Amino acid sequence: MSGLIMFGVLVSSAVKAETYTFVSTHFPQLADVDENGELHGLAIELANELFQNIGHEVNIELYPRRRALQMVLDGSAVGLIGPSKTVEREQIFRFGAYPIFNNSQIFYVRTDDPFEWNGDYATLKGRTVAIVLGWGVPKEFEAIAPSLSIEQVETTKQQFLMLTTARVDILLTSNHDAAALFNELNISRKVRRLQPSAVNTPGYFVFAKDRPELEPLIDKIDEELKNMIDIGRVDELQKKYGFSDK
Repeated sequence: MSGLIMFGVLVSSAVKAETYTFVSTHFPQLADVDENGELHGLAIELANELFQNIGHEVNIELYPRRRALQMVLDGSAVGLIGPSKTVEREQIFRFGAYPIFNNSQIFYVRTDDPFEWNGDYATLKGRTVAIVLGWGVPKEFEAIAPSLSIEQVETTKQQFLMLTTARVDILLTSNHDAAALFNELNISRKVRRLQPSAVNTPGYFVFAKDRPELEPLIDKIDEELKNMIDIGRVDELQKKYGFSDK
């Protein structure tokens, strides 16, 4: 009889395991595709490990940031991996309790541009700036946006192409994303990075606010992510993929 009871428990447990669809945006070493067409990166490995730890599976798909956010809102995906917090996003999305990585946003200009950045956003006034559509920007940047000419593009690659062809004066992008493009575009002598960083932005698991049925899953994700942080596993993954300053 005990054997039958144990078998029943195992079957019941297996039935409860589910596969959840999450989305992310192409971002080097965070959510990327290798030469074999396989997904890899910090978000991919962390999410797969976390879901395995809580007894479920995760299916991750990559889309442009704006579409990925919309898929979370319309229920096509359970959540999005990687966005940073903005005032606008916090009004319509629920962010996980703990960040999965920290990323620096950096200004770049052409090498022959004498402009110097000292952290004062007022010095940007009147310049044409390229940003990636759907990415969060520092609140100080938002405050002076009316005094700028802003070009919104889909990718960081498009930003650098516009900068090197003098279609914009300056761009604001993820330093991690930018670093991967320098060899591909052969632009290391054409552009220069401005210091200090514009802002350091943590990335999170993000969910729609109006889906109460997801609360138990979100609680499990928060709990397991906290555990992975406490035992040092998240730090290991951040170092592996180049997202750690330690």
